[in-house]
Parts: sequence; structure tokens; C-alpha cells
Amino acid sequence: MKPGYSAAFLLLFLTACAVPPAISPVPPQAEFEIRSVCAAPFPRNQWQLVHSIETDFGGGHGGMMLGVTVIIPETRTLQCALMTIEGLVVFNAESGPEKLTIERAVPPFDSNEFARGVMDDIRLMFFSPRGPVQAGNTDQGRPICRYKTGPDRVLDIAFDPASGWIYRLYRSGKPVRTVRADVKQAVVSPAGEVIPRGMTLTAHGYPEYTLNLKLLEAAPLQ
Repeated sequence: MKPGYSAAFLLLFLTACAVPPAISPVPPQAEFEIRSVCAAPFPRNQWQLVHSIETDFGGGHGGMMLGVTVIIPETRTLQCALMTIEGLVVFNAESGPEKLTIERAVPPFDSNEFARGVMDDIRLMFFSPRGPVQAGNTDQGRPICRYKTGPDRVLDIAFDPASGWIYRLYRSGKPVRTVRADVKQAVVSPAGEVIPRGMTLTAHGYPEYTLNLKLLEAAPLQ
């Protein structure tokens, strides 16, 4: 990444207005470099990841739990188990491109909306986005990747070498999710895959919540 792609861009990206910023084209080689950096934090192979998860639902509501996630990028399949600190499984499900199977869910984690929301959040954090992609610069000359992931959905990804990646998901032009993936002390596999040790997901709108993930274990499954 060129030195001009600095922390100033990250600050600009975070404080931008609610609509996605305009993107100006760049030369092909620069576009290739930007796309490569945007794709770097998404695993290419199968992994089992264990995180501690600090939840914040506002108003003093939140807590701590453990999450065990198996991600299989080639089939876009994931398995997720959420446990209390004492080891009680409160949610266990598997999700693929066409099907969601809930194996266990205890109140208040027993709604279909919760299950779909959890799996969508995990997919956003760990699966490389698909769909048409545009890579270039904002009006301020800063690099950005934009993926059109659905009829009314776009995902912007930016990178700052000092702090890491930031993803911002828009639906109908409004931000609905922001993910920050810390690049410091990341796990790097022999194949060059990067697994961030720290991630924060913020849900905008209703319901609003924040998930702070700290990586405890990353085990390749192939």
C-alpha cells in the first residue's frame, strides 16, 4: 500500500456522511493493488475460530460470551456456537447459501431473526464479499473498494496500515453495519492468510448493538 493511504483516510471514512462516497477511477495497476488489500482479511481456507465476545446493547445491557465458528469459504458454509463463560451452549446453528439449520437455541437467543442476524454478521466479518466490485479513490484521493452485494446493498472496504480494515455495509444508501478489523498482531498462516486478533462490529439503526471480538484460537482445518 502506498504511503498516501494513511490514517487520515480512515478518519475520513468513519466520519463521512450517511450515503456512500463517490469513487473516482484509478489506473489498472493501482486498482489491482487496492483490490488485493481489500480482500486480504478474508480467509481462503477452512478455519475454526474461538473468540471472546463482549456485547453492548446500550443502556447498560450486555455481557460476555464465547463464540466458536467454523468457516468454509469454498461452500460459503459456516457453523456457529455461542456459549456462556461457564461453557453452557445457548445457540448452535449452521448456515449455507440456501439453508439455515438451528441445532440449539435457548431464550433469549431462540428467534429466527436472531439466528439470521448472527449468521449475517459472521458472514460479513469472515466471508469475502461477492458481486461486482469497484476500486478507486474518493473525491479526496483516498483508496476504497465497493462491492455491490445485492439489489439495495453495497459494501465499502478500506485499509489503514496503522490500524487495519474497516467495512461499512449500506442498505438503500444507509449504513447498517460497520466492522473494524485490527491488523496489529494478526495471525498469519503459512499460506499468507490474515486472521485479525481483534474485531468490532457495530449495528446501526434498530436494533443497535456492538460486538467486540478477541481472538483466542485460530485452527486451520485443512
